[in-house]
Amino acid sequence: MAEKTLRNDIEFLRKIVKHQNGINETLSALNLKTANDIIANNVALKALAMDVCQIGELADKISKDTMESFTVIDAKIAYSIRNRIAHAYLNVKPLEIALTAMQLGSSASIEEVKERIKFCVASCRKVKEATEEEKCSTQEQK
Repeated sequence: MAEKTLRNDIEFLRKIVKHQNGINETLSALNLKTANDIIANNVALKALAMDVCQIGELADKISKDTMESFTVIDAKIAYSIRNRIAHAYLNVKPLEIALTAMQLGSSASIEEVKERIKFCVASCRKVKEATEEEKCSTQEQK
């Protein structure tokens, strides 16, 4: 991947982690353990819908390579739910929001995103080093 693509993915993935943490803060602050707990709390449902929307929007901006690297997170579903929340809120079942939020906020999902950030950072360094070496060898040839 190109350095710019890697940098963009790093930026978007860090924002996704922020919203994943937001999901967990809401669940923790309101002591919500199950989907039924979430559905019964309209304030929580709305707060979680906002974080799910943001994650979905950001998921649409990450590269295809990063999107395909996920095994725990279904980024396409996150984007689909985001569209349905943003454009047809009344047509989204509260259970869908609750389950999506719980999945996106799971420790496995957060860990997967953090691991991908590490991968992108390391790859970005390699691309940058290769570019620098290429510049140096071009200058030496002149």
